[in-house]
Amino acid sequence: MKSSILYKFVECVNCKSKDVNGIKGLVIDETKNTVIILTIDGKIKTIIKSICWFYVHVNDKIYLIPGKRINVLSKLIKEKKQAKRKRRKRHRQKV
Repeated sequence: MKSSILYKFVECVNCKSKDVNGIKGLVIDETKNTVIILTIDGKIKTIIKSICWFYVHVNDKIYLIPGKRINVLSKLIKEKKQAKRKRRKRHRQKV
């Protein structure tokens, strides 16, 4: 999986903090170190990525991803978007 988990359904598993284990919901925001989840109960929970693994539901498939890896994926996506914007900007200047 090479995309952000933003707006994906996730479940927290194998967390160092037992209070976080089993939290399920929709990722509504993502920062460098945290994920903000809207739970099935309608509560908003902030989860530290590095202490959990996540089941991520994407297109009828379920991926198990360590939270530490999500940081890397999000960073790569942002870098690709920035590079694409720079190419567009350069192209506009040439025309």
